[in-house]
Amino acid sequence: MLIPIAGELVTETFDSDSGRQVTVYVPRDAPEAVVLAGDGQLISHWGRYLETADAPPTMIVGAYRADDEEEWVASVSTWNWVAAAYQITSRTIT
Repeated sequence: MLIPIAGELVTETFDSDSGRQVTVYVPRDAPEAVVLAGDGQLISHWGRYLETADAPPTMIVGAYRADDEEEWVASVSTWNWVAAAYQITSRTIT
């Protein structure tokens, strides 16, 4: 049984990075932490568990697996997109 979420899951497909997809769990409240990880098709959905834990609002950014296993899982363009789309800066995160 899936736990309903108060936050939102957003998926983006980049023109660069060979069309890489990224799914972001956006918490209902402004994030106090950001986790940038691989296996976005799996890990971004873990946000629902953070909602029920005694944890600060945490954004999870999951870059999908690349066809080339040698490719870095979370590229600079992934972070740049998240920072721009959600106004995340080092000052945003405490």
